[in-house]
Amino acid sequence: MKPNPITIEPVNLPEVATVLQTLTSLLERLRTSGQRLLLNLRAPRNQCRQIAAALLDAGNGWLFSDDPDWPMAIAPGKAQQQLGQETDCVIYDGFSGLQLDVLCMLAGSLRGGGLMLLLTPEQIDNHSDRYGRWQGRTPQEDYFMRYFFDHLEKENWILSACDADPVLPSIDLPKTESPALTGELTAQQAEVFAKMQQWWAQISPPMLILTADRGRGKSTLLGHFAHSIEADADCVITAASRSQAEILLQQIRPEMQARFVAPDQFICQQQAVDCLIIDEAATLPVSLLLQCLPLANKILMATTTGGYEGTGGGFLHKFIARLDPSRFQQLSLSQPIRWGQGDLLEAWMNRVLMLKPEMNTSPPDVSSLSIYEVSKSELAKNQALLESVYGLLVSAHYRTRPSDLRQLMEDEQQRLIVAMAQAKVVGVLLLNREGGFDTELAQEVFMGRRRPQGHLLAQMMTAQAGIADFSCLQGLRVQRIAVLPALRRQGIGSRLLTQARQLALELHCDYLGSSFAADAAVLPFWRESEFQLVHISAGKGTSSAQQTVIVLQALNERVESIMVGQRQVFQKYLPVWLMSYCRDMPPVEVLEILRLLSLRFQMLESELKILQAFAQGYRGFEYTQAQLQVWLIGLLPSLRLSEAENQLLVEKVLQNRNGYLSGQAGGKKNLLKKIRHCVEKLLDEDER
Repeated sequence: MKPNPITIEPVNLPEVATVLQTLTSLLERLRTSGQRLLLNLRAPRNQCRQIAAALLDAGNGWLFSDDPDWPMAIAPGKAQQQLGQETDCVIYDGFSGLQLDVLCMLAGSLRGGGLMLLLTPEQIDNHSDRYGRWQGRTPQEDYFMRYFFDHLEKENWILSACDADPVLPSIDLPKTESPALTGELTAQQAEVFAKMQQWWAQISPPMLILTADRGRGKSTLLGHFAHSIEADADCVITAASRSQAEILLQQIRPEMQARFVAPDQFICQQQAVDCLIIDEAATLPVSLLLQCLPLANKILMATTTGGYEGTGGGFLHKFIARLDPSRFQQLSLSQPIRWGQGDLLEAWMNRVLMLKPEMNTSPPDVSSLSIYEVSKSELAKNQALLESVYGLLVSAHYRTRPSDLRQLMEDEQQRLIVAMAQAKVVGVLLLNREGGFDTELAQEVFMGRRRPQGHLLAQMMTAQAGIADFSCLQGLRVQRIAVLPALRRQGIGSRLLTQARQLALELHCDYLGSSFAADAAVLPFWRESEFQLVHISAGKGTSSAQQTVIVLQALNERVESIMVGQRQVFQKYLPVWLMSYCRDMPPVEVLEILRLLSLRFQMLESELKILQAFAQGYRGFEYTQAQLQVWLIGLLPSLRLSEAENQLLVEKVLQNRNGYLSGQAGGKKNLLKKIRHCVEKLLDEDER
């Protein structure tokens, strides 16, 4: 879509008028070439305001600022509300700082021929940045800010209004190629659409995964597909939020059968449909996606693989890796539609902010492995090292945002350990230094009145686990750990943790710990690394839809005593927790948590007789469940049962679930018969 010409009215102030003339010329060149540009305008705040006002008065444009004196501005925190919309001009007020996530989000809404104007003071080094603070501290060295603006200067994308003659340096704007339309679709969209229809007509595979970078027309294509199957299919559309699927939903007529249902509601309904369309699947937790799979005959997942979301890369490596390749087909869109092929802004963003890092496809020999800490200054000086480290973090984790790159380069409380083999990064460990509160602040955290930024584990142990002075202790939290996929299960992660423990001792820390979503695939690693489970959160994480757990290694007797106390807490309250806020936890995760805890309850002779009466006689389940619970908590992790038997015992006995039980069929009597059989088998094995 061609942008509308922008005509800027003249301004009386000579210096402002000169800048506006320069911008008018640039806007015309952008419109002609179809290119997009990020231009940093450096000027006093008053001049920036006049220039911004003139641009906005000229027509289609957005202004983002958290300055209350700009009533027409949109707060950066509300930028997500603009998703799905397009504009020819974005003005970002950088006087209060640089919110990278918002900047990348807005870049994706800019049409071909558009301008993104970043307003900053003339002296970048001297201005305060509210987004460049971690744990409430401003970094001593603004490595990222220098990196970011150095790259702008290399492209000549800087205009200083304070110069005697504010003229923009020469910028080459090669003409972009806009895709030709075949009806309402581009040729590539039409080709992919035909393959989607072929997939729909076939019985197998049941799943289709569509991936694309931003601006490729993915949601539009989903709308066309929904139209094409409306006559003969019960179709449900879902996404993390209705707003994320807005472009798709705008194409759905009221009389169509297709309807939007929130993912958790869809799972609770337990009603199978013909087709489930999941838009922006990477923004949904893996656990929710896996629960959706059995509830539709055909599933179409679509996700963005690059951009501000920071989720697509992790989605491809984590979720798709769990699937049987014969069960899904994968298609992709590569041709941009919102802007032209060869767009300068997209290429710059991808390169400088590393939105699409490349994976190391040829892992080196790790027989000679070196593991050491890398400083912020070394990372800032070594571009290749920075790209390798950040690329591995993006590929290995579900949620990586552009602002994480800045934190990696500037947060002094964050420590980085890398594993190198043949001069290549094969493993990365990020640590966050936490705690060290005074008694007064720790009490405020304990009472729920304060939540100091950047102390996740310390706060959870104080406010949630209820250890009032835990946040007075100092520790290192494992924030992220990543190893090249081809080199996993070779001990690299364990060696990284060993190095982290050594660093924690050198820093006189009290503990080494981690906090993460309870995941059956992750928990065994921490058990094998000799960490102990000390806390399970009551609520579920917004990005994981799972309980958060905390694991610790004690570095002194004080923390060892705390861990002993927490084990006693689990011994006392775990049966109740499993039937309350852990009631919906998948059975496989419950089993891994039990293995990590290794609890063993001492059963009385009278209690064992009650279990035998249940298994071999007709004693009622409701009169035996309490004894069954504590017995199974200690027994299940060490005995081998079938997956279906484990699920039944966990869901019915430990979690006291009613109604739908995963993997179970039959009525109440049949389920009770199965439970009796399992208990009898376990009693026999336990006696041996």
